[in-house]
Amino acid sequence: MPLTPEAVAEISRLVEESSRKGDFLVRNVQQIFAVLKRHSLLQRMRIPPKAVGVHPANRDGSCLVVQDVHELLDNISAVGFEPTRTNPIAIEASSEAEQVFNKQLVESAGGQLGRLELGELKVLSLSSSHTNFALRLVADGAPHKSEVISVQGSLSLELVQKRDPVLAEYVLQGLEWTVIAAEVGQKWPDLLQLVQSSCNATLQNTESELQLLRRICTIVGRQTGVPDYQTVKRQALHSKPPCAECLPGLYQFALRHCGGADAFFLAETEMFLRSHGQSKGMGPSFWENVSADLKKGDQVTFFRHALVKLALSTNLVTATSVKKALAKDALPKAIKADEAMSKIRSMLTGAGVQLMSDTRLVNLLGVTDCTMAKLVLGLSPEDDKKYKAVEAVAHDCITVANGLLGTALVSPWAGDAEVMDAGLQQESSGSQGVQERLRELNPDGSLKNPLELLSAEGFIVGACIKKKGEKFEGQIGAMDDSNVTVKDLKSGGVLKVPARDLLNSGWMVFKPKVEPESIATLQSMGPKKNNDFLAGLVIAEIHQAMHELVKTHDSQKILEGLSLQLKPCRALVSQQVFGKGKLILVPYSWKVCTRSPKPEPMANAVQVQTKWKLDDREFWLQSCNSLPKDSNPEVGKHFISPYFLVGSCEDEDSANMVQVMSGTVQSSVRIPMLKNSKEIGTGTALHILKVKQADEEEHAPKAKKAKTTKK
Repeated sequence: MPLTPEAVAEISRLVEESSRKGDFLVRNVQQIFAVLKRHSLLQRMRIPPKAVGVHPANRDGSCLVVQDVHELLDNISAVGFEPTRTNPIAIEASSEAEQVFNKQLVESAGGQLGRLELGELKVLSLSSSHTNFALRLVADGAPHKSEVISVQGSLSLELVQKRDPVLAEYVLQGLEWTVIAAEVGQKWPDLLQLVQSSCNATLQNTESELQLLRRICTIVGRQTGVPDYQTVKRQALHSKPPCAECLPGLYQFALRHCGGADAFFLAETEMFLRSHGQSKGMGPSFWENVSADLKKGDQVTFFRHALVKLALSTNLVTATSVKKALAKDALPKAIKADEAMSKIRSMLTGAGVQLMSDTRLVNLLGVTDCTMAKLVLGLSPEDDKKYKAVEAVAHDCITVANGLLGTALVSPWAGDAEVMDAGLQQESSGSQGVQERLRELNPDGSLKNPLELLSAEGFIVGACIKKKGEKFEGQIGAMDDSNVTVKDLKSGGVLKVPARDLLNSGWMVFKPKVEPESIATLQSMGPKKNNDFLAGLVIAEIHQAMHELVKTHDSQKILEGLSLQLKPCRALVSQQVFGKGKLILVPYSWKVCTRSPKPEPMANAVQVQTKWKLDDREFWLQSCNSLPKDSNPEVGKHFISPYFLVGSCEDEDSANMVQVMSGTVQSSVRIPMLKNSKEIGTGTALHILKVKQADEEEHAPKAKKAKTTKK
């Protein structure tokens, strides 16, 4: 239905108000939908997933993350598909460019997003894009890791039908979409941004930092003159993204390192991360560090984007590592890597190559950038080729690009090429053809340099070799210019293989399986032979004896007759009269520690007597007291064992507590306790006599009556 003047006026007012103020986003979008529906510009329809693509403006241009689609499908298959949890909104497809965009998006994933043919898309999603592509994966039988709904690594609609009939139904028939007429998007392109932002506002965990960065670039690109930060902030955060705290760093990165109004640097980074990235947050410190200007010289923009690609596609980068990479010590390496990245792109564009038109090339450049960034950061994962210089990475990139594009670019880094390690070379599929050496022949056709060629391929004395398609496995015992002597690893027999055959007949070097090693008897490692295990029983006995003492002496009730003085010095004070021998303090705790004997006692602990004799370890009950900072403790939050708070004194008249042992001489566990040696009145501090050392008794002056001391 054509747009009427009335509809244009009403919708324009709402769109302008939402874009300018950024307030009441969800409500305004619903009002716009009501107007569209009233003028027959909005309809509901059920559409098969294969007929639905992604609008280029979805998620501010970030569109899809392949890994998120597969993780969503795993989650759906685990908990079941509930269509009412989705809010699918789309707009009619209206141009060939949109079809091409989606085809490139799917192809960039290398089959991980299924298949897509030009012309098959009827609508383009503004929300529920990951959900729809999860349905597309099943419909296409795309590769998927979950064995629950896959057969030999590919999704199976039959298995999905058995596991979740509802999910299978929506794979075949599709979601029920709210579809906006194509002319609405052509008239008000900002409306599409408002729609997807309103969806993000109700599902905040789906908006990523990269999406917010793209939104900032879009807003800044529309402003004339110097961008206004407050305006950008208001419009960028109107959907309440969870990564709002990253806005200052993202804003600086957008202004300085995304390429200007077109943000072409960011476009390449986004395209790479759609198939390699993760929906993860790096945090404000990362974006502040990666956007910080260098004091002088080139700002290494290519290298900064390499750090972003590596950070969002792996777990190898932190804010601290970014700061170090751009610091004085590592900066020369970063500059060299940045120059190589720039040179590669200049060579490709100079040869007439459109970088963004071939997803394979974007992926190659992204992997090259990440590899150089790893090199600068000093990272070298085991599954990567071990490079020593960024020039070698650049050379390999040009070599692979020539193979992809059919070009004949001459690498300026050919002299820096690095050969892969021989062991890794044999394990890498297809690597033999790349690393094969020039074979010098004699006039009779025999090899002139067989030993050199064999060594280059990893065939050296002691190496284990096997022949493709056969069960024979042997070890090289000797080599000469004509033959290689090989010992059969199974039979022990010896055979001679012509050197030329070893190079031409499918032989390869391998690492034999390690022979199993076993321990003949396990008796010495049983529970009755391990002291640590047996000590656990003693610890359990200590806990049991301690709990029985707590119950016997009613340690909880005793707390009613005690208080703790905090200032000016800590002291345990009685709040009632205790007759002689009526106050018994048990050192209850949940920490039983063991240690080897030492001259000094363990701090804030008391040693338990046991009959342990297997080694010289000691058993100690350690204080677990947790006191409040003021005089108002919270119930259940703090813990107190008065035993560990009794002060000591050197005056026998002031001492009113003595140590006694639980149990008898025959007891397997005896725990020290404190018992009042005299009647204790109200307001009296509890003290135990401090034992003097012999030399102190001889030379120290007679102690005066001590005041309450802090434990």
